Amino acid sequence: MLHFLLQNNRKKVIGEYILRTLILLLLSILISFIILVTFFLPSFFFAEYKNKTVLEQAQSVNLTSVKKYESSVSFMKNINGMAKALSYGKSRNTLITDLINKIILLKNPAITISDISLASNDSVHTENIIIKGISGSRDGLTSFYNDLKGDGSFQNVILPVSSLIEDTNAPFTITLSYATN
Repeated sequence: MLHFLLQNNRKKVIGEYILRTLILLLLSILISFIILVTFFLPSFFFAEYKNKTVLEQAQSVNLTSVKKYESSVSFMKNINGMAKALSYGKSRNTLITDLINKIILLKNPAITISDISLASNDSVHTENIIIKGISGSRDGLTSFYNDLKGDGSFQNVILPVSSLIEDTNAPFTITLSYATN
């Protein structure tokens, strides 16, 4: 093959060719990077702005909504309590006073009532009246128990056997159950 360049000059030309190719490759990579950054930079700033805006709105909404939520929850609890007291309490109070009057009328002279309390059982929709007192005699207590049971106003009358152990001055507890509407 015919060579027009000398060996020394040929090495220079090949070196310059490789150098120009590397410079062109690096220049194309640099231009691609600049174009890429130019196109993605506005998107990055827009995403950052959107993120900050959303966080600020979430914080402001969170603070105000939590306060509004807490105040509305407490307001609703108060309203529900008042509604329950007003609607449920009227019919219940008249019923309870009637039942307590009936208990007092059925009480015989041997019985001394010291405490009457109420307990509700919402799962079964029953209320309990708990009567505590002292019985002068065992016969008076059983008579009172039988009168309460025979009256028919109560679903269940419970007198523990332990109340019948002592013959005189025996403390007792009777639980009366009645249905609520």
